[in-house]
Amino acid sequence: MWIACVYMTSNNNLLPTDPANTDSKSGVFHNSQIFRLPYPFQWGWPKFSLTSIMAMLPALFISIVESVGNFYTCAKIANLKTPPANVVNRGIGVQGISSILAGFLGIGSGVGVSSENVGNIGITQVCSRNVIVYAACLMILISPFTKLIALLVTLPDPVLGAVTSILLVLITAVALSNLQFINLNSIRNMYILGMSMFFGLTLPKYFLSVSVNNSLINTKYEMMNNIISVYLSSGMLIGGLIGFVLDNTIPDDEDQKLNGDAYQAADNKVKKSIDNENDQIYSISDRLYEKINYLLTFFV
Repeated sequence: MWIACVYMTSNNNLLPTDPANTDSKSGVFHNSQIFRLPYPFQWGWPKFSLTSIMAMLPALFISIVESVGNFYTCAKIANLKTPPANVVNRGIGVQGISSILAGFLGIGSGVGVSSENVGNIGITQVCSRNVIVYAACLMILISPFTKLIALLVTLPDPVLGAVTSILLVLITAVALSNLQFINLNSIRNMYILGMSMFFGLTLPKYFLSVSVNNSLINTKYEMMNNIISVYLSSGMLIGGLIGFVLDNTIPDDEDQKLNGDAYQAADNKVKKSIDNENDQIYSISDRLYEKINYLLTFFV
């Protein structure tokens, strides 16, 4: 598809404003350097302020929620047991350390778990951590060659959207597969599910559409306006919060209680069917654990 877009652009079959026109991003490739090595504090020494910290807290919280969801989705795609709490905490901690290192190197955005990579695992069925490590090392090695990175930036938006849709469709299907453990014949469950999905999809778009004029959220403090806007623009946060509130306030019926017992029995059956080898998936090797403790001695 990328080659087709290049061919149609060279033959003037696409308008200059067409999203598939590859010339619209050609300036990024021509203006980029051939090689550029990032170094710490290239934009100056970091400055900390309470306003900046409060402004970033909503984005940080939403990123943590999305990362936890990706952890569980990845485990389900890889046919592994649900990650325990200590593994989730460890993953979030590594994500925070990576964001700090990214800030030191002058990267404007933080580091998070990529949903697209989780979709790649489901499509390719490659779940080995060694493959992920090798791929990460390869990306680190080619990152200083900015011409190559700029060439990837010129990927037309329709092609990028098509690739992303294929990956996100699988993630959506895996998330919906969790509904197999609830009673969908219950009006209570259908109501909670419908309310969560409806408001999770519609409310963020509405708040994003009116946030330009700040006509809906208008407090006396601009920072508070931005914080509220970030929270209300996250569909995952809104849908999860509505589902959490409704599930804990609407009483269960007898069928729902029986189905909950069936869910617990099915969950225990799945846990018993998992081999003991899977228990070692989330463990850290002894050699790596010793190295981490050795490095921590310099900071503690």
